[in-house]
Amino acid sequence: MKQKFLWSLCILSLFISSVLPANANEKPEMQTSIWDGSIAQGFSDGTGSEEDPYLIKSAQELAFFERSVNEGNSYENMYITLAANIRLNDEEFMFDVDTGLVKVTDGEHTAYFGTGIEGHEGGNTYFDETPSVKGTWYETDSSDTKTVYGGNLNEWTPIGDYKRPYDNRFRGHFIGNTHIISGLFIHTENNMVGLFGYAYDAKIEQLEIQNSLICGGSYTGSIVGYANSRFNGVTDHCINNGIVIGINCVGGIAGSGDSVYNCHNLGVTIGRNHVGGIIGEGYASDDYNNGLVYGKSCVGGIIGKGTMHIGGNSGTVYGEDMVGGIIGCGVAWQCFHMGKVIGNTDVGGIAGNCNDADIIDSVYQPHISQCYSLGSVQGKTNVGGIVGNNTSLFTEDCYNAGSVEGNKNIGGIGGYASSVKTCYNVGNVIGNELIGAIIGYVPAEHSVEHCYYLAENGAVETGIGGCAAAFKGYIAGINEEAMKLAQTYVGFTFDEKYWKFDPDIHYEYPVLDRRGVEHGGHVFNQKNTDPRALVKEGTCTEPAIYYYTCLCKAVGYETFTVEPAHQIYKNANDLYHWDECHRCKLQENHAAHVWDKGTVTLVPTHKTDGEFTYICTECTQHTIIPIPKEALPAVENTPSSEEKTPSVPQATPKGSIHPLFFVAIGIGVGLLIFYTFITVRQIRKAKNTHTP
Repeated sequence: MKQKFLWSLCILSLFISSVLPANANEKPEMQTSIWDGSIAQGFSDGTGSEEDPYLIKSAQELAFFERSVNEGNSYENMYITLAANIRLNDEEFMFDVDTGLVKVTDGEHTAYFGTGIEGHEGGNTYFDETPSVKGTWYETDSSDTKTVYGGNLNEWTPIGDYKRPYDNRFRGHFIGNTHIISGLFIHTENNMVGLFGYAYDAKIEQLEIQNSLICGGSYTGSIVGYANSRFNGVTDHCINNGIVIGINCVGGIAGSGDSVYNCHNLGVTIGRNHVGGIIGEGYASDDYNNGLVYGKSCVGGIIGKGTMHIGGNSGTVYGEDMVGGIIGCGVAWQCFHMGKVIGNTDVGGIAGNCNDADIIDSVYQPHISQCYSLGSVQGKTNVGGIVGNNTSLFTEDCYNAGSVEGNKNIGGIGGYASSVKTCYNVGNVIGNELIGAIIGYVPAEHSVEHCYYLAENGAVETGIGGCAAAFKGYIAGINEEAMKLAQTYVGFTFDEKYWKFDPDIHYEYPVLDRRGVEHGGHVFNQKNTDPRALVKEGTCTEPAIYYYTCLCKAVGYETFTVEPAHQIYKNANDLYHWDECHRCKLQENHAAHVWDKGTVTLVPTHKTDGEFTYICTECTQHTIIPIPKEALPAVENTPSSEEKTPSVPQATPKGSIHPLFFVAIGIGVGLLIFYTFITVRQIRKAKNTHTP
């Protein structure tokens, strides 16, 4: 009897322990999983048609797609849709302007990734004087000690590989559905590097790359390394908010692309030659850069080398030669610059150098036209508010209201330029040699017609600093009152498509309105926090600053601020939920979870365990308690489908004691007392029997 009692007590204890919560320190199941490096066997769903595209719902399925393309399946004329956000790593990748390094950390391990550039803020003496080595790991941000990153980084292989057979290119239609791929990490010396490496006659759209570090060779971008499909829109409505590092032809969106439309760069782009915030080399339209761009030659806020139509820059562009707020080497029209450009030779608010003939295509506008600059331009030689060096093409219908500063050949419109017409300048121009309010130096006999400048700006006394020969046309210094009158601007076309005065904005000089007829005039953003108008990122203590802009991106003159505020999101652990600021990590409003009654989310069988799930009624936190198969009564026959689900004792969430525990203790004590009573009676009876 004693053995039977003990066995029953063990079975009861096993059952109770199985339905009670596990260790309170154990975390519940993650809501968003991080890639474990494994590869799925196929897509979640779909047949690949436009009506029924292949669906990608996990990192494993994205990895399957990559392997499939790189093994020769080009998906030509097929459709693939991203159906969820993807996290490839949980590290944070943070660029530091002061050192030029990328800090990589998972919260436990930290190392610093070299980018090959010097720091620019001056707080770190070592890396301000010694550029880091591209692709090298550093143990600290203040020495050249080399190490490796101690955490676990999943490295991505680009989709489409140029080193393999020629058909290993992506040729389908990838639709991101505005989903985000974060934690993308690539570290290679190969060319054609990005989420996609090589795309041909393909289209990639509605996708954002966030918190990522991509380091490759030439033709490197966040979305795609090399893509060609002229006029078809290789990339469309894509955003980069990561760090892209390469050699030649490096872009925040694409290393090289024939057609990059409606894309936005918020991240950091670093390269050597042909470096742009959107693309390194190619053609783009309706794109915007608000990130940092670093390079040496042919460096632009939008494009390093190529052709740009409709775009804007409010980011900072660093370079050495041929540096522009929009384009380093090439042509641009209907563009604006509101950021900062810093270079040495051939530096312009819109374009650095326009004299390379192989960038001109007869299909495109072969001039710098209908552009304006409100930002700053700094250089040494051939520095202009609109263009640094342009002697081959026209610069027309442009104006500058920003600051221009340099040493030699410094102009409000062009630094070293000719063939300039219908332009004006009201910005400050500062230099040492050959300084002009319109052009610093005119190298040949070309027309400079109908250009005007504010004669009262105090920095420049002449429209042209110097010229090799006499020029034709007319340049005039005008006082402020005359600059506000349409009749002053002889040669200008004042209509809804080009020049106009706009009484609705805080700017009293002529403005360009490229879409006035089609869109019925300027439509202002009502001082909303449109990221395309961001000037300075806000913090919890410092206000964000935005431009007051027209939605057509044609004007933007007055800044406004948004007061500092915490950016709160909900966070939780096993025991509590609270509000937390994602910027400064301030935590408030801690409260214990309020669990619901719970539900059976997986019915146990005689072969498998079940699950009982509790959800907090105040937040989305949940906890899962296993229901062991041993808890079910033994039956001879399998229940029919009409029978009810077996009754399962309800468990309580982690951190509390289940009521069944006390029931079990009571039963055990009762059985023990009963067993003791019976045993004592038997002993007394036996004693009485043997008593003489």
